[in-house]
Amino acid sequence: MGNIIALGTFDGVHLGHQRLIRTMLEMAKQENKRPLIYTFSNHPLEAFGRKTHLVMSNKARIALLSTICETVSVPFDRVYAAVEPRDFVRLLLEEYSLDTAVGGFNYTFGNHGAGDMDMLRTLGAEMGFQVCEIPPQTYKGETISSTRIRRTLEAGQVEDAGNMLGRPFSMETRFQGMDGPALMLESEAGLALPAQGTYGVRLRKAGEAPLPGQAELRGQSGEKAHIRLRLEGAPQGLIPGTEMILEFLERISR
Repeated sequence: MGNIIALGTFDGVHLGHQRLIRTMLEMAKQENKRPLIYTFSNHPLEAFGRKTHLVMSNKARIALLSTICETVSVPFDRVYAAVEPRDFVRLLLEEYSLDTAVGGFNYTFGNHGAGDMDMLRTLGAEMGFQVCEIPPQTYKGETISSTRIRRTLEAGQVEDAGNMLGRPFSMETRFQGMDGPALMLESEAGLALPAQGTYGVRLRKAGEAPLPGQAELRGQSGEKAHIRLRLEGAPQGLIPGTEMILEFLERISR
């Protein structure tokens, strides 16, 4: 039994990614094949020392993808980046029983992105596998992409970002302590952050109902976010370092 493999980095797992993965799952079910997501444990740009502000942490991205189906996440480094397109495809065939490759319209692979979907189709005809290309998904007349979502967040447009993600934009935070009635939270560095300001939010703590509130965010993309949060209610058992998810629903003020 071969695998139907979804290919991509999937930063943010936005609506375009979701359509790609949904198509892969539907094909696998129809053809009685195994579904598989093949991605990277880090963003490819990191291998070249280039900073990118992630829409979603690598840990959270892999965790989310792994709830959908079997997910293979491999480290992306300079050696991996130099693999020729044909050798990359041969790896998928030999190690992961590739039957059909599902990729986005702008998917690239092999030797610094030398391969694209046209090359993948050529190799498929030659090496004996099928290729399915997913067209761009749009929002307000423009293509949805991780890059666009980053720009949207940095402009403070969290509602638009959430619409492109198919869910509210969220980040992992850690409890730092109290400042009067407010909770002080901090995110990890390296993420795309909403513009500084005050936001309507929802706090999620494992095992508890989400709590609405207002968050004052300070920090710029790539830095740790420092957040002062006032809630309608209070989570239980907070100690410094407690991990919680903060969802951004709307911008209230700058």
